[in-house]
Amino acid sequence: MKLKEGAAFMMFQRKRVVFIFSAVFIVFSFSVYAQNTINPKHSDAGLTCKDCHATGTPDKKAPASTCKSCHSKEDLTKVVLFEDETGKKQNINPHDAHAGDLRCTLCHSIHGKSNLYCNTGCHHTFKYDVP
Repeated sequence: MKLKEGAAFMMFQRKRVVFIFSAVFIVFSFSVYAQNTINPKHSDAGLTCKDCHATGTPDKKAPASTCKSCHSKEDLTKVVLFEDETGKKQNINPHDAHAGDLRCTLCHSIHGKSNLYCNTGCHHTFKYDVP
């Protein structure tokens, strides 16, 4: 009987070690993936996770104040040409939205594809490639 209990304990220990190593691997893989997905404009400027997230292992989005510390007021007042689904073209400043002061990351992403927040659940369908 003692032999069976010892074998069961060893099996439990092996599973525990495999679980711990798997968890460490997943966390490490996520951080490596995030580092490798910074878009070229930001990575070429030498930015790292810590520059925007204040930590080397981000757990939340960077605040708008971080974006605004590098991007000029001129960037935020620029009027751009938008085209809606009917082909109608309009000059709009997307940073002066009728929805109010929106978080930068609602449209812009340095880790993936940026998208126009106005097109998500809003009444517009603009054709515009968000940088």
